[in-house]
Amino acid sequence: MANIWHPLGGVMISNLREKQFIFNFYHELDIGRVENGAPWTFNTHLLVFHCLKKNEEPLQAC
Repeated sequence: MANIWHPLGGVMISNLREKQFIFNFYHELDIGRVENGAPWTFNTHLLVFHCLKKNEEPLQAC
């Protein structure tokens, strides 16, 4: 996905658990560009985004 999005500040993609990932964007403009380009799919699966709030646990957001 990073190759498609071409983030200015970079993005780190981590596996949270099966079929769930965390995308850490390093520039707010990158987040906006990805959100505005939605809907996104990967291997025919819809990507659903949720911006974590400060101190929010990723596993609780799913």
